[in-house]
Amino acid sequence: MSADDTHLYIYISLDPDTELNFSSSLKNLEHCIGDIRLWMTQNVLKLNDNKTNIIYLASPHCVKSLTTPALQMGLSSITPNMSVQNLGVIFYQYINMYDHVT
Repeated sequence: MSADDTHLYIYISLDPDTELNFSSSLKNLEHCIGDIRLWMTQNVLKLNDNKTNIIYLASPHCVKSLTTPALQMGLSSITPNMSVQNLGVIFYQYINMYDHVT
């Protein structure tokens, strides 16, 4: 957390062949975000759905074989990005530095 920004990094190890495990993990993540939203509301802070990003990091083979559904946040549906930026560093879903270097 900083004065006007919050970053949440969650690591979930998944087997792409086990769709049930992935679905269960996403539901847990959505509940976690709900708890964070509640805490922020109680502390007079706002979780801005319009500025929220989600990215699935994996090898190119794994990402292509994995369905990457949107994440439900309140009434919003957050679709996954191929890359996201944080403090000037670009994170790319295939865990390489191509976007950042170019």
